[in-house]
Amino acid sequence: ASLAALAYDRRDYARLLDYTRCYCAALRAGHAQAAGARRWSYAEYLHNGMDSIAYGNVFCCLSLLWGLDMATLRARPAFRQVLRLISVIGRLQNDLHGRDKDRSAG
Repeated sequence: ASLAALAYDRRDYARLLDYTRCYCAALRAGHAQAAGARRWSYAEYLHNGMDSIAYGNVFCCLSLLWGLDMATLRARPAFRQVLRLISVIGRLQNDLHGRDKDRSAG
């Protein structure tokens, strides 16, 4: 069965596709930025990182498989803010882990 067929709510599947497009675009943008001469501002980096950490995809998959009604939750500004904060926290934790790993490697 396809993921679309397993979805409790088709809106969750549509949003998963949107999040996946954002994730792929963020990865491409990150690779292009790393290869280019222009450096991102921290705000640009963090915005891109929120998409590349892909927590939106995770939440959509959970909703697809367990019927968590994410479509209704996403209509609430407070929920969208929480998802944004979780993504920022994940991005920052990932960055700190990478920095610590680089330091220990010398």
